Amino acid sequence: MTRWPAHRLIAAGLAAALSTSACLPGSVDLPLPSLDVERITDQNGLIAFRGDDGNIYIVNPLDTSAEARPIQVTDDAQSVSEDETAPYHIYGMPSWSPDGEYLAFAAISGTGQGFPIDNQVLLVDRDGKPVRSVYDDTHIPVYYNWSPDSAQIGVLTQSATNQVFALRRVGVDGTGGEAIDVGNPLFWAWAPDSGSLLVHASHTRLAALSLDAVVQERDLGLPLGFFATPAISPDGRHALAAVATGPSTQELARIDLSTGAAQSLSAVTNQAAFTWSPDGARAALVDLGLDNKYGFPAGPLTVLATADGTVETTVDEDVIAFFWAPNSKRLAYLALVDPKDGASTPNITLKLLDVGGWTPREVLVVSPTGTYLTQVVPYFDQYNQSTTPWSPDSSSFVLTYQESQNSAGVYLINLDGAGGARRVGSGAVAFWSSR
Repeated sequence: MTRWPAHRLIAAGLAAALSTSACLPGSVDLPLPSLDVERITDQNGLIAFRGDDGNIYIVNPLDTSAEARPIQVTDDAQSVSEDETAPYHIYGMPSWSPDGEYLAFAAISGTGQGFPIDNQVLLVDRDGKPVRSVYDDTHIPVYYNWSPDSAQIGVLTQSATNQVFALRRVGVDGTGGEAIDVGNPLFWAWAPDSGSLLVHASHTRLAALSLDAVVQERDLGLPLGFFATPAISPDGRHALAAVATGPSTQELARIDLSTGAAQSLSAVTNQAAFTWSPDGARAALVDLGLDNKYGFPAGPLTVLATADGTVETTVDEDVIAFFWAPNSKRLAYLALVDPKDGASTPNITLKLLDVGGWTPREVLVVSPTGTYLTQVVPYFDQYNQSTTPWSPDSSSFVLTYQESQNSAGVYLINLDGAGGARRVGSGAVAFWSSR
């Protein structure tokens, strides 16, 4: 069974972040310019992105006026330098709270090319209130994931001295921050009621954590296959995980969270990456192998009914990521394609599947940004639980891609009619708010 070293990818992503232009506010008391909250909320959400300069930006995707421009949340980028005494400041990925009221992003700082010495997770209020810190510690935040009720954030941190990862829970008021689980690697999913988590740690343990005053763990006791992020159904009753059926065989299983009983849905050969549709009726699964010309995790995409595993469609392409639309009626996916200029780095094609019709429709072919391809795509199943590229009304998609060697664009892609793609900013990675 081919194993893709997820823990090495996290470390590589951190190293890549340290080598790019980035920034951190010198003070966490930076006001966000006032927004017309009602007008924006009533339309179609907001897009947040990390710009080419490393700063965090917010844009109203439906503001097409001549004066329209992204709102700059931070403005003091500072690049990593070979000068051992020069400070650097780096922002992480922006992540909207499920209620659309907050934007979270990491901020780390240090000197030269050394490990960060100051590490924070910051929040921006949607309505323009000041930035504030909800996590401040010596451990490096490498990923963060909102609880469904928007009251808590799960923060994955890495020690500066070793490869140990810890899951920490912080409140939007800055309370908490203690480690509630450890592993290498470590992935998790929030339960819909925000009162528990399903943790997959060190490739060997799948456990439910009850987030009471004292955190309690219940190991599901299953022999695990090779996957990264578990997924909990929208009703909170079941989970998806890869379960080992032999020394070199595994299957995607639907697990009853009350009993731990596992029902087979589909055989999987390599690394399984999967998510439920928002309505819980279907699951999408990609079998990620390395047997393609680019040696990048990719494989066929399968959509199946979660009730019994009935296969509804299979896409036999080198799929690297997929994303359910909020209305569960569409599934967007990215696949590797050869670049026309013969370059060694692949292009990606964005394609769309309509539920029921299942005929792939190509939307566009682009050159991906390095940040998106190496830091987001390998963890798309985890990012699917904390971010979305879809507009709240399921009509549009946000994607970043390389325009030239020194420029990357943030594009709003209208998937209805002939709207095409519209540039809304400059940046390497972008996500839409769910409201």
